[in-house]
Amino acid sequence: MARAPTIHGRRTFVTVSHDAHAVRSPGDTAIWLDRGHVRASGPANEVVDAYGASSLG
Repeated sequence: MARAPTIHGRRTFVTVSHDAHAVRSPGDTAIWLDRGHVRASGPANEVVDAYGASSLG
């Protein structure tokens, strides 16, 4: 997945993806939504790990 160009200033860029590997990026923040509810939010690596752990059982 291509990254958006860097924007200087205080901006927010939102990406929606079902590909957990595309979401993993150090320094980025992720939110995991499940049926409209926030299941986890925080550093992208931690949120992706939580998502993966929940799908394993």
